[in-house]
Amino acid sequence: MSRRARSMLLLLMALSAPAQARDWWADTQDYLASPTRWQVEQWQKLGGVVLLTGLAMQADDAVREGVLANQGPSGDTLAAVGNGWGELDSLAGLTLLGIYGTGLAREDTSLVRLSANGLEAVVLSGLTTAVGKQLFGRVRPAAAVDSKQWFQGQQSFPSGHTTAAFALSTVLAESGTPSLGRRVFFYSLAGLTAFARMYDNRHWLSDTVMGAAIGIHAGRYVTRRHPLAGSEGSVYLLPQPNGVMFVRVWSP
Repeated sequence: MSRRARSMLLLLMALSAPAQARDWWADTQDYLASPTRWQVEQWQKLGGVVLLTGLAMQADDAVREGVLANQGPSGDTLAAVGNGWGELDSLAGLTLLGIYGTGLAREDTSLVRLSANGLEAVVLSGLTTAVGKQLFGRVRPAAAVDSKQWFQGQQSFPSGHTTAAFALSTVLAESGTPSLGRRVFFYSLAGLTAFARMYDNRHWLSDTVMGAAIGIHAGRYVTRRHPLAGSEGSVYLLPQPNGVMFVRVWSP
């Protein structure tokens, strides 16, 4: 299936499934306005993210040199998987379509809602990232002299792929009954996306740190707004470009 075809199917999935009906515009407005309702705890978390990102900035140049100096076949494979998990028209999109299709075939509305939640988290987090890219204008490492080139009309900060990967992984990791193994699997997969963006010299370490934070925030927002009731659930096989992926999902 071509990338354009997958993108069109995802769009149809978002607009046509009655079982996942939701007010996308209302969700978007509520998401964008949510900081106005934050309590002290949320602002403290934001401060922690800013601090962690600032610390990562101090290591940006050194990490870039280290990653680029240690490339090879294994790294290429991991980067390919990571990049795919950060793209709706690649591995991430195939996973959402697999969950969606399984839900339709089994008449399981929880799976349809799960796929909608994943798609919504990616879209909402992308709005925040798009604003950040325009606001900070950071130069990508491949075109930069060093990591301190900001406000140059470029789009390095934050990392969009990392944002999308962590948004989707958060929805899949946190929906339904808590599971340590599921969390480790999906967050590790998103971590591969962060690695891939640095490995391909497309982003600095701090770009991926901020992108991960945005994605996690959006994923948690969506799972709270459209929760799935926990149960023992079932294991499904989802088609992937080079095989299949086992994913456990939950029904109300």
